[in-house]
Amino acid sequence: MSEEEVRRAGVLKRVKQKDLTQKEAAEMLGLSYRQLKRIYRRFRRLGSKGLVHGNAGKVSNRAKPANERKQILELVRKHYSGGPGSALGRRWRLSICWKITGGK
Repeated sequence: MSEEEVRRAGVLKRVKQKDLTQKEAAEMLGLSYRQLKRIYRRFRRLGSKGLVHGNAGKVSNRAKPANERKQILELVRKHYSGGPGSALGRRWRLSICWKITGGK
């Protein structure tokens, strides 16, 4: 869960315990009353898991196949290995690797 989702869960638990009204919770979270009602309904039904985005943990539709990604990374490392004083080349290579691997 992200920090925002953890924060939402804490506020919604307080609503469930009747410590806060839904209107107060909506203001605390920067949401409209209607949006909070929708989120709170899902929270009651699924618990904290209901606050996590539905696509979290799934592979992107735009992801390259693993073997293709591996081949691209090998080519980048081979051709852009850089040398002394080539910080720009290193940064560029790292940004390309970051984009291809999805930050892994």
